[in-house]
Amino acid sequence: MKRLTCILAFLLLAVPAFGSTSLTVNATYVYSATGTLDATQTPPAFPACSSTVTTNCITGFNVYDVTSTKTLIGTIPNSTTPTGKQNVSDTFVKTYTPGNYSIDAACAYKDANGNAAEGPASSPVSFTVNAAAVPGSPSITVTVTVTTN
Repeated sequence: MKRLTCILAFLLLAVPAFGSTSLTVNATYVYSATGTLDATQTPPAFPACSSTVTTNCITGFNVYDVTSTKTLIGTIPNSTTPTGKQNVSDTFVKTYTPGNYSIDAACAYKDANGNAAEGPASSPVSFTVNAAAVPGSPSITVTVTVTTN
């Protein structure tokens, strides 16, 4: 059985300002073109989950605040046209107080038995919220590449 692993690279675009900050998360994934696990691709391509595909499939990409305890910020949904290479993204708004923070992400999927599972977490990215920062909507961008092992 293949286990999904998300390899994530983070790019901090700006130091978030005190208050509400937008976290924009981008993911790129090569979905199976056949609607089933496609082992002919390297790495193998998994399909998006749907009403007819309920095992060995991607359900989305979970983004977590891991500053003190692991807290789900939100989930990036699958592409609306999940065939081949697709870019997906979502923006999450979170309120910060001054301090140091860390986020990471992991791919969410259903295994061969249809059970919800999650790949290993990425390495966290850290950032500092500065109380004196100019108000605005700086963002953190996360780029996701999904592989199998």
